[in-house]
Amino acid sequence: MQFEEFADCIAWFKRKRRDENEHSWSIPAEVVLKYNQDGNLLSCNLDLKNPNNPDALEHLPPAQLAADILKKERRIIEIMEEIRTELGGLEE
Repeated sequence: MQFEEFADCIAWFKRKRRDENEHSWSIPAEVVLKYNQDGNLLSCNLDLKNPNNPDALEHLPPAQLAADILKKERRIIEIMEEIRTELGGLEE
């Protein structure tokens, strides 16, 4: 990721009033942080789904992901062949 991609996040964070929206929400610390009986931090889970868009991150089966990637790669090869033809069939 590039620094510029964080511009909206930085601008939102600098506001005095940070309203929740489809891209930002509040979660109680107890949900994110897990402590042992002695009060020592065990883990910090930042991998939580957006409650405003629960379907945003759909985890697909690995076989389907592989098939989708191959389909896209084949399309890329087709497009590159078309480009090479347009350029006059340049030698490899």
